[in-house]
Amino acid sequence: MIQRFTLLLLLLVSSLASQVQAQERVLDEIVALIGDRIVLRSDVDALAATLAIQQQSAITDDVWRLALQELVNRQVMVRTAEADTTIEISREEVTRALTERIDRLTQQAGGEQELERAYNRPIYELREDLRQDLQDELLVQRLQGRKVQTIRISPAEVQTWFDTIPVDSLPMLPATVRVAHIARTLEPSQAAKDQAVSILSTIRDS
Repeated sequence: MIQRFTLLLLLLVSSLASQVQAQERVLDEIVALIGDRIVLRSDVDALAATLAIQQQSAITDDVWRLALQELVNRQVMVRTAEADTTIEISREEVTRALTERIDRLTQQAGGEQELERAYNRPIYELREDLRQDLQDELLVQRLQGRKVQTIRISPAEVQTWFDTIPVDSLPMLPATVRVAHIARTLEPSQAAKDQAVSILSTIRDS
């Protein structure tokens, strides 16, 4: 009886300890705050993983900080674009961009069911999740386009800037070869056409 009570007590303590650990475990956290917009650690982790794949490297502290800086810069630009009353993004533009993004993701995944399985959610929920992100992207693109239009840089300025870069800091580019060919369509002569008709007629008759 005492052994059974002791066993039950141990199981109860173990269960309570597991619940306490589960409550203390942090699922996500805010790593940056820009105005009323937040940047979550999970968002930075996801972008850092993408950058690591693009750079064919591991997710180092430098890569993670780069991802954080990129997300912070993006949110700053979004707030700047929102503050500019001359920049407007209609709901139709967002819906059109959203449809194109969903279609592209569906094609890449191999179908709607595969897409829902990959994101572990139905497409209508995925559309709602992506809507705000796409609206922010369109705002940033509109702001960048407006800023770029006012920039005027001459080839001499580009060359001057390029000359300031140490030679040993320039990346090594692989040798490339450009291949081209000239295609010329020849028009057959009447004699060649008559000969072809004659041969085909002979084949048909035989």
